[in-house]
Amino acid sequence: MVYVWRIDAPPLPQCRDCTAIQRLCLNNGERLTREQAYLRVRAGSVIYSQFEGGPRLVPAERETTRYVRTVPNDTPSDNLLQLPRGC
Repeated sequence: MVYVWRIDAPPLPQCRDCTAIQRLCLNNGERLTREQAYLRVRAGSVIYSQFEGGPRLVPAERETTRYVRTVPNDTPSDNLLQLPRGC
């Protein structure tokens, strides 16, 4: 199982939604850009947030920006935005 354990993004509260995430650091050592994560999840890969079996990432788009978030939203309380900063 693959999950995100850290992110590269501005600190809260400046980081208002998941479009601010630049890179996701996975537990298997991979570092994905938000576009790479979007493409992987869109293709059917399962990536969790925080821990194995945690909230699943879902692909999202806002205008021309492709990114991932967790359900049900990408507000400051989104599980991804609660992760530690720095990959």
